[in-house]
Amino acid sequence: MATTEDRHKDTNEFLKTTHKPLVLKNEWEVKQKDKFTSSAQNLTVTFNKATDEITLLVNNEVYKKLKVKDALNGSVKFHDAVGTLIQKFTMWGFDAK
Repeated sequence: MATTEDRHKDTNEFLKTTHKPLVLKNEWEVKQKDKFTSSAQNLTVTFNKATDEITLLVNNEVYKKLKVKDALNGSVKFHDAVGTLIQKFTMWGFDAK
């Protein structure tokens, strides 16, 4: 079993033979989290009649776009998506008291 003195001796030997200094990279730095950053997540479904597109945004970034045939088709799909979201919230019990 190695004694503390032996371990210190081994460490000193290692340090003497090591010629390259330890360099810390910027990406290794531990960054402090901003206290004012919101932890809220955002989900948005939009229907643009001018472009006939339904867009799903997650945290204000485009997740998916769906091109629809016309305004009526887009409106039906948009309301179907909103209805599905409401159904999920009900199923998960978010509105339960």
